[in-house]
Amino acid sequence: MEQSVYDYGRVAPFYEAIAAIYSLGAIPRVKSLQQSEMEAGDRVLYIGVGAGEDALEAARRGLDVTCVDVSPAMLARLARRLEREALEAKLIRADILEFESDGVYDVVVANFVLNLFSQDVLEKVVARLGALLAPSGRLLVADFAPAATTSRVSWLYSAYYWPVACAAWLLGLCDLHPIRDYEPVFESYTLQLASRRQVRPCRLAPPLFESLTLVHRRRPVERRGR
Repeated sequence: MEQSVYDYGRVAPFYEAIAAIYSLGAIPRVKSLQQSEMEAGDRVLYIGVGAGEDALEAARRGLDVTCVDVSPAMLARLARRLEREALEAKLIRADILEFESDGVYDVVVANFVLNLFSQDVLEKVVARLGALLAPSGRLLVADFAPAATTSRVSWLYSAYYWPVACAAWLLGLCDLHPIRDYEPVFESYTLQLASRRQVRPCRLAPPLFESLTLVHRRRPVERRGR
């Protein structure tokens, strides 16, 4: 059955810790790269924000931050973290496909959330994100990186990805599918790749994670090497 909602409440207390350990810190690092894409005064929307380590960074910089998630437990954790640091952000419990916005955003962030969905639901979500993005805005996506077509170690990507993907699927936390290359999906919805930055879990590992910056097609495109 196709789903657009996966509630991570059961894993809220330890989700970020497991992600950091599993990736040897690469997941927090790839999210942190996105701060350079945000400017003073930006309206920033985080979808599937979870416990919000990335949203906290944006709030510390004084940006206008809105966070959407379906999990009350995740939003409660983020609320406590914001309160401890006397930071402000709007926290909204909603499915992104049903989220009613009061306008468009300069930056929309989808970190490790697009990989939850089936292909059909993914396309609906991408269309929704494009609609929430200001004409001059930026869509930022951090996720697993697909192996380059010329890679001699593509098997390492699969060996690293499939155990955690299957475990999450068995727990009812995601759809099951291979690592995705999102660029063709974005192109179908007038979003064009502007930059791709990749992160390795350690010096000897291939770049297993990436942060993508997408813009509306009419903007000039700067490509960075994989």
